[in-house]
Amino acid sequence: MAGRPRTPTKILDLKGSYKTHPERKQERAAEPKPRADRVTPPKYLSKDHKACWREIIKQAPPGVYTNMDRQALEVTCVLLDKFRKGYTLMAEPMSAAELGLLTRMLSQLGMTPADRSRIAVPKQDEKTDGWADA
Repeated sequence: MAGRPRTPTKILDLKGSYKTHPERKQERAAEPKPRADRVTPPKYLSKDHKACWREIIKQAPPGVYTNMDRQALEVTCVLLDKFRKGYTLMAEPMSAAELGLLTRMLSQLGMTPADRSRIAVPKQDEKTDGWADA
């Protein structure tokens, strides 16, 4: 049986784990750093899959997803679309295995209440006009 999945570095950072365990950050110092590019869907996704993509990206805090997350997002969008279409006459319902995979993918992307409760997004500094300290 596999162990618990490793928590992504960005999630640990947002949770403040490095404040209490600075050695964790040092252990991951050589980890690849994804570019903070705008995460756009692949051109070959269907219109419905792209709509799911935009919905997920819009719901996430800025900077959580990067282009290195594209494949996970792609799988999630395809499964989410199939899940939704299963409730209409357009397609067959998802199998239990597909539903389990969708749930796991949403969890890995921090899109479930339990996973979201483990994330603390730092407040963005308010921009000042230079007169605030005068």
